[in-house]
Amino acid sequence: MNRKFATGVLVLSLFVGFTGVARAADVLPTREQQVVAIHAQYDPIFDAQYARILAIKAKTANNPKLLSSYNFILKDFLHVREFINTSLMDITTDIEVIKSYAEEETGEFSFSIPLLEKEAANSKTIICVKGKTTKKVSGIKPVCPAGYKKK
Repeated sequence: MNRKFATGVLVLSLFVGFTGVARAADVLPTREQQVVAIHAQYDPIFDAQYARILAIKAKTANNPKLLSSYNFILKDFLHVREFINTSLMDITTDIEVIKSYAEEETGEFSFSIPLLEKEAANSKTIICVKGKTTKKVSGIKPVCPAGYKKK
């Protein structure tokens, strides 16, 4: 009997000794907390990218090709920001989907904005004259139109 009792105590102590402490499940953040975290993470990135896009605007004024690229990127950027902000306000939208979309778009803009900046930096403007008429021509290798001479 003593042997059975000792074995029982030993088995019981092993079960009690190897079982972990019961803990409550990890508390998941609320949707509002997740929205605040996404804004905190991605808003500074988007704001910096927007500032870089706006800084290019002055260099695009006389270059139609560059202006077209600029307008496309600006329109896409504003649409992405609006979509993310609208989706974050909608309680039915999955937070992880919005977060992955924001990550993808910041990566896309971090690639396209430097290309636009490089193109704007390589763009030159020349002044062409024909009589009293002057024209500004911009581009990577600007050429005066027929009948005009470079000033």
